[in-house]
Amino acid sequence: MYDSTKKSGKTTASNVNAWIIETYDQASNSTKETATATADWFNNAYEQAKDAGETTAANTRDWLIEDVRKMGSWEYKTITIESEDPGAAIEELNKLGAERWECFWVEKQDDKKVFYLKKAGRSFLCQLPARELLHLLPLLDKDKPVE
Repeated sequence: MYDSTKKSGKTTASNVNAWIIETYDQASNSTKETATATADWFNNAYEQAKDAGETTAANTRDWLIEDVRKMGSWEYKTITIESEDPGAAIEELNKLGAERWECFWVEKQDDKKVFYLKKAGRSFLCQLPARELLHLLPLLDKDKPVE
């Protein structure tokens, strides 16, 4: 590999040992840059969530742990609609649908209908590839245990 890399002009290393060190340094710098960029993105996402009132976490690390717990979780709620007007029910359900609520069951109770709704917990980490998540690990406070 060294010979082909040398012939292609992709390295100025004079021997295999120097080329290995050069390759390692390039990979190390690339990983560090990626980790820093990922951490910056996550810190910004935390600040946005905090400003929007979506978290009470005291710092980015705690928010990261909170966010991991949201992965695959569900929120549930029920609403009761008393109107016989289908248009009113549709309007209300469309509003809730815009908020990511999904109706999964309806029960009739007397002249009312109870709608059971669910929505997936919102996780910012789901937006990152797993490879990028691994870059965050060294940036966490190692002295504080994860609960």
